[in-house]
Amino acid sequence: IIAGGRPAQAADLEAAGISTFLHVPSPGLLEQFLAAGARKFVFEGSECGGHVGPRGAFPLWEAQLGVLSDYLQANKPTDIDVLFAGGIQDSRSAAMVGALTGSLGDRGLRTGILMGTAYLFTAEAVAQAAILPTFQQELMAADATALLETAPGHATRVLATNFAGEFAAAKADFATAGLAPREAWERLEALNLGRLRIASKGLRREGDELQNVDEDVQRADGLFMAGQVAVLRDGVTTLAQLHAEVTGGAAAHRDARVAELRASLASETGPAEL
Repeated sequence: IIAGGRPAQAADLEAAGISTFLHVPSPGLLEQFLAAGARKFVFEGSECGGHVGPRGAFPLWEAQLGVLSDYLQANKPTDIDVLFAGGIQDSRSAAMVGALTGSLGDRGLRTGILMGTAYLFTAEAVAQAAILPTFQQELMAADATALLETAPGHATRVLATNFAGEFAAAKADFATAGLAPREAWERLEALNLGRLRIASKGLRREGDELQNVDEDVQRADGLFMAGQVAVLRDGVTTLAQLHAEVTGGAAAHRDARVAELRASLASETGPAEL
């Protein structure tokens, strides 16, 4: 998966046998990438954790699907793979992706979902040391996220913890001091450096070595990168349960909703008008 990449880079990796997806944050860029021969894409809404683009998931997905629909209508059926990302974490959100893609699958569109933050709520994330228990505890307690913007177009979504407040204060101080945009960006980037490792691994770099820090330091100094999904979940799940929820659970959710809408329509209009 390449963020900020170009079709030529994906083509080189594909030629080496590596299946490669390009992040595409806008309809105009998608049109260019399709014309250049790219066929595998990630459409990621700004609800996600880490670096975010300017568009929320639904506006982005609808715009991109419009481009793909036009392309598939004008060209012979071709294999196009799309991963939808940004706020997907349960049967309902996964079912929404299926509802959006509709009949495009009949014209060569293959779809999937990409999740990040939801996996941080799994027991395996801690058991396999991807993150420390403190990170998961902060996730489950979260009631808000924050965007740390080092420069226009460079924003990172994190939990609204202690460091997010420190970052905002430092940014305000730099603006008051009249720092040039380039210098302010460099200082803010330096302020962020290594903070995710403190939050996720409990490690801080001291010179050439990594030193362990305790939970209090993790919480005070760590940057807890996560998407807005963090405020929608407050318990631990497992990989198997999460995967079941966004696959079979999503299909069941969609079927139930369709049945509910049909029943509602029938009660309002009568069988003869259905």
